[in-house]
Amino acid sequence: MLSAESRQGDREFMSEIASVSNISHENLASLHGGCIDGPCKILVYDYMENGSLAQTLLELGEHYLVEKAWEMYEADNLPRLVDPMLDGNFSETEAVGFVKVALLCVQEKCRLRPNMSKAIKMMRGEIDIHSTQITRPGFIVDIMDVKIGRKSQSSVRGITNRCIANRCSPRLYPL
Repeated sequence: MLSAESRQGDREFMSEIASVSNISHENLASLHGGCIDGPCKILVYDYMENGSLAQTLLELGEHYLVEKAWEMYEADNLPRLVDPMLDGNFSETEAVGFVKVALLCVQEKCRLRPNMSKAIKMMRGEIDIHSTQITRPGFIVDIMDVKIGRKSQSSVRGITNRCIANRCSPRLYPL
């Protein structure tokens, strides 16, 4: 673990991103560098427009899997999500339970999501999942809210989003 006051931590951070930037895969955005500004350590990736990653990874016209699962849940047709290659050789009750646990884990409000130990108990059948109320999934849109010049009042461990949005340029390290 790196000390917050250690300058060695900055060197190790940059060394780690130099190593990670060498990883290449069609499903990963390219890592271009990093930014250190005081306590802020930020990774710089390729910018992809809203939805372009989904269009790259999925065939045109396909939906996100979470959206598809929600549609099937609302239609009371979750077994259709199971891989057809299984040719019906699976427990429908178990498969539906697993999808319901997955939907619980992506609910929009964090406080409604089960913690990991509860999710495991649900998958083991120790907690009845079939009577549990599931709310609409949340989607990852908060990242798109971070724009140049936008100030946020929220903070994580004392670091505001202002650091991410406004003050990266002093020490941007290209790879």
